[in-house]
Amino acid sequence: MLPMIASVSRLVPTCESQGASRQVISLGFNGGPAEHRECITVTDLSRTKVLFQASPELRLEQNILIDIPRAGRVDARIVKRENERIDAVFETPIDHASVRAVRLAAPMGPSCSEQAEMDAVREAYQKLTVAPQWFVWLEGILSVTLILAFLYALWFLPISN
Repeated sequence: MLPMIASVSRLVPTCESQGASRQVISLGFNGGPAEHRECITVTDLSRTKVLFQASPELRLEQNILIDIPRAGRVDARIVKRENERIDAVFETPIDHASVRAVRLAAPMGPSCSEQAEMDAVREAYQKLTVAPQWFVWLEGILSVTLILAFLYALWFLPISN
């Protein structure tokens, strides 16, 4: 499976007997204001687990919710963590159709770091100043004058052998 973009929300309350708040991972940015979300990259999804890259906020043995299209919100627990690579196991496996639907409909795009780099380049490009209008006109007039002088020299000046 090729990497796809997902997001992690802040803690949200759950309706369970434990009453614990959990973070929700949404595949495809399903809802919620963007300022309360962090971009992550999902590298693999199967019926029983999901592999993704995220910031250090998520910790080993933490319970999370994963919002999967077709399957809805699924409980998962982080079982392995190596730097930013995280493995989470679903409490109950999801169906094959949901896995296939996510893989087929995965919104392919740049990774989070590539997106941040593109945003920085776009911002820097917008800050570039455009040449003043008078400079553009002056450059055009000088170019036309030089072309006319060259044509005059070819046409009227004698050429010796």
